[in-house]
Amino acid sequence: MTRRKMFELASDAARTLMKKHGELRHPLFMFTTADGTFETVVVESDWMATDGAKDALCALMMMTMRAKRADSYAYVSEIWITSFNMGKPTDPVVDIAEVVREGNRKYHEEYERHGWNPSVGGGRDDAVLVVVGDAQGSEQRLWTIARFPGKGKNGVQRMRDLIPKEREAEGAWGEGRFRDLLVDFAARKRQAH
Repeated sequence: MTRRKMFELASDAARTLMKKHGELRHPLFMFTTADGTFETVVVESDWMATDGAKDALCALMMMTMRAKRADSYAYVSEIWITSFNMGKPTDPVVDIAEVVREGNRKYHEEYERHGWNPSVGGGRDDAVLVVVGDAQGSEQRLWTIARFPGKGKNGVQRMRDLIPKEREAEGAWGEGRFRDLLVDFAARKRQAH
């Protein structure tokens, strides 16, 4: 399956779930195999609670997709995005990890100062992140979530639509642990033959 088609399927799945529930309650993985099998794995929230749990989930999904001989996958999750004016870099070489740490620090300062909380938001936009990968690598795309005013029956604002977000610069959305999950598998597969 092409990356384009996988992005379409993943964003359609996110759109359908969000129109029904107002949110993506749990991240999910979707993957295809060479024989045309299509599988979806819904991830319980506990797997996303800590970096260690996310690393374990990543390893388990790599093992699962290898065992099933997956040839493409998509990781789909609802996320928060924000941006800050970090000033002009004085060094021509930018340390992305440092920029992320500083952005998180500034966000947390604003979060505390304004009394924001996860249920009311503040200083951020809700978005859907989709990472699509195959044996050659992976790419990611974002859709911001346009919502209707007011809360739905479940206390969450109803979703109007997903709006594609253009990438400002290469690496602007980070790299993420759920990228390139099939690249090692493909290299090992070639070495075995």
